[in-house]
Formats: sequence, C-alpha cells, structure tokens
Amino acid sequence: MEGGKVIYRFEADDSDLKKTTMSVGNIVKGNLISSAITTGLSKVWGGIKNITSSVTNLAVQGGFERALDIENAEHKLTGLGHSTEEVKGIMDDALASVKGTAYGMGEAATVAASAVAAGVKPGQDLERTLKLVGDAAAISGRDMVSMGAIFNKVASAGKMTGEELNQLTDSGIPMLQLLGDTLGKTTEEVRDMVSAGEIGFDEFRNAIERGMGGAALKMGETFEGNLANTKAAMSRLGKEFMDPFLKGMTPALSTVIEIIDKITAGSTEGLDELGNQLSTQLETMITNVIDKALPMIENAIPVVTKVLNQLINAIPPILEKLLPQAISILTQIIESVVSLS
Repeated sequence: MEGGKVIYRFEADDSDLKKTTMSVGNIVKGNLISSAITTGLSKVWGGIKNITSSVTNLAVQGGFERALDIENAEHKLTGLGHSTEEVKGIMDDALASVKGTAYGMGEAATVAASAVAAGVKPGQDLERTLKLVGDAAAISGRDMVSMGAIFNKVASAGKMTGEELNQLTDSGIPMLQLLGDTLGKTTEEVRDMVSAGEIGFDEFRNAIERGMGGAALKMGETFEGNLANTKAAMSRLGKEFMDPFLKGMTPALSTVIEIIDKITAGSTEGLDELGNQLSTQLETMITNVIDKALPMIENAIPVVTKVLNQLINAIPPILEKLLPQAISILTQIIESVVSLS
C-alpha cells in the first residue's frame, strides 16, 4: 500500500520472448537475403536474355546492312565497267584497309567504289587511300563514308580546294600545319598554294600519312574500337546468312512488281506463270539460306557449348569469393533496417 494505492509487481521470464523475437528476426533476414539473391539471379538471367537478343539483332541488322552496302558497291563498280575479277580485287583492298580498325567492310566498300570512280587505281594505291581515310576519320570523329567523300573530291579534282581545307579544319584536322610540315612551307604559304590549286592529291595524302598514319589501328585498340570491332565481327557473321537471302529476294521482288503491275492494269494474263515463278524463287531462296546456315550452325554448336561450359565452370569459384562478401554486406544492411524499424 502506497499513498492509498495498491501496486502489484510481476516478474516473468522473458527469455522465450527474446528467443522468439530473434528467431523471427533471423527468418526476416533470411527471407530478405533469399529474396535479394533470387532477385539478383532473376536480373542476371534477364540480362543474359537481353544480351542474347541484342547480339542476335546486331548480327541480323548489321549483317543485312553490310550485305546491302557491299552489294551496292559491287554493282556500282560493275556499272563503271569493272570485271567480276576486278570487283573482287577492289573488295579485297577494302577489306585489307579496315582490318584491325573500328570500321566495317560495308563502309570501306562504299568509299572504295567512290574512290575508284574518282580515279584512284585499284590495288596498293586504293588500299593506301582507304587506310588514310580511316586514319583521318578516326582523328576527326567523322564516319568513314563522310571522310571518304572529302578524299574523293580531292582525288576527282586532282587538287585540294579551300572547301576541303575548311571541312578538315572544322573536323579537328590541322591540315595547314600537316601540309606545311610535309612541304617545308609556312601555313600562309600553304594557304596560298591551296588557293592557287597547287596542292595535289599526292601532296594531300602524304600530309595525312605523315601526320596521322596508323591512327585508325591505334583507335581500334581502345574499348570503343574493340566494341566496334565486335559489332563488325557480328555483322560479318550476319552477312553470311543475309547473302543468300538478298540474292534470292532480288529476283523474287522483280516478280512481285510484275504481279502488282498486272493487278494495277486489271490484267490476269500470265498471272499463273508469275505465281509459279514467284513460288519457285522463294523455294530456291529458302533452300539456299538453309544450305548456308546449317553448316555454320553445326560448326558453331561445339564451339558455343565449349565456351558455355568454361563459363559455367568459372562461376562457382567466382561465387565462392563474392557471395560471403555480398551476404555480409546484405546482412549489415538488413540489420540496420531492422534496428531502425
């Protein structure tokens, strides 16, 4: 009895409650960790699927664009009167010029066709020119095709004008200085020579070569360059699938045009023959695509299987090193969250 009040004091063993609370806390932590791991694995798997999808799209789209660029370049060269053998040689020059750089065969083929049309001789002269186009493009940040257009203007005219000089200067290439160093002239003297049309294509190429020769190969060693080379490799793979598709679809599209013209004119004459012709063309195309794809797939399966097995075998040691640290960090985070709540 205290001041007219009756006070009861109880003492109880709360050890079970503490154990239960700790058990619940552990369960919560365990569930959170399990959830975090599950979510992480789910995101990793989602990332793998996204990468696979991106690689497939890159191969298909890149292969299609590469095949189109090369086909257009070959037809342009054929239209200029070059034989099949000469066209093949020019394509070989284009491929050699971009090997090891961040530029693709499609770009090189496009520039090569324009360069030959501008008067550059196939062979060593063409390969050298294409390499210099790549070097200048790498330094300026331009793509190879737009830089090739500048080179081809100089080649076509046989001299460098103020327009090309300004374009290169605006692109970050100190052309006046490069020409001055090569010719042993001051920048003012070089400017006067350009105005007088005294800087020929050879002087122009010599200056580029002296000032930045090999730049494209160096840029190809960077992360961005290697990424571009990876894309180029995927496009080369995709082109092998796209070639028979394009070659088969070209005549098929011509037949489709004839059928559409017949329908537009309201004529049914010859439609049966055209329908049979289209069916045969599509069947041939599909057969050629399959004939091209199957050997590549058969060759790829053991390689892909081996690489995947190596990657899978590498995962446990990596997880063994990373998981304890990750779980420790997660546990600390969860304990902090639980203590706040």
